[in-house]
Amino acid sequence: MGIARIYDRTVHRELACRAAWPPIANNFALGDYGLIAHGVFFSLGNIERDFGVPVDASADSPAGKLDFVSESATIARLAAGGQVAVFPDQPIDAQLVFDFESAESLVLKSSAVVTREMRNAEVAATALRSKKGWRLRYRVVRQIVHASHALVITTREASTKVTFAAHANLLRQLELGNVGVDIDVGSDKSVGLELVGKAGIIGLGLFRVRLLGGGAAPVDIDGGIDRDDDDAEELDDDV
Repeated sequence: MGIARIYDRTVHRELACRAAWPPIANNFALGDYGLIAHGVFFSLGNIERDFGVPVDASADSPAGKLDFVSESATIARLAAGGQVAVFPDQPIDAQLVFDFESAESLVLKSSAVVTREMRNAEVAATALRSKKGWRLRYRVVRQIVHASHALVITTREASTKVTFAAHANLLRQLELGNVGVDIDVGSDKSVGLELVGKAGIIGLGLFRVRLLGGGAAPVDIDGGIDRDDDDAEELDDDV
C-alpha cells in the first residue's frame, strides 16, 4: 500500500483528518489549496495569496494526546538488568525496543496535539466559486493539526527492530508521548522516518467547494471522506 497511504489512513482514523506528508517537516498553512495523490496532499498555492480570499484563523485548541503503534509491533522494556512492565521514574540506564513484524509499520506519539481552524471556510468557499482559475476538485486546508514533543517512526522492511536507549525516566515519558531529544535511537534495518522529540504539522482538515444550487452549504468538508469508515481499503485521491 505504501507508508504514505498507511500514515494517511492512521491519521484519518485517529484524528479524523488527512495526512500532512511528510509529517513534522513541512510548511502547510491554513488556506493552502491543492490535490491528493497516493494519499498525499500536494499544495499548489494559498487562496489568500493567489485568489485574494482572506483566511480567518482560530486560536489553538486545548491539547490532546496521540498514541498509536502498529499492531505488528511487540514492545520490550529493559532496565536494571532485565525486562520490566513499566519503566521506573529513575535516571538509570534503560532501553525501549520496538520489534516490527510487518513492513511499512508506524509509531505516532505526542502528548500535545492541538488544532487550528479556518473560521470562515463557508465564506471563503462562496468567494472561490466566482474566482477565475478555481477548480472544483481543489481541496483547501481548513484545519492544521500540530504535534509537539512527537515521535514518528516508519519502517520499510519486515522484522525491523528499533531501539531507544536513555535513562528510564526519559523512556517512561517517551511512552506517554512527551518525547525528549536526549534519546539515542538505533535500528537493525533502514527505517523510513525517524523523528524524535520534534514539533510540526502531522494532519490536515480539508474542504472542497460545492457547485451552486440546491441550497446546500458551499463547502464539502474533507472532500467527502466518511470519517467513520475505518474499514475502507483506501481514502479517495484526486489524481
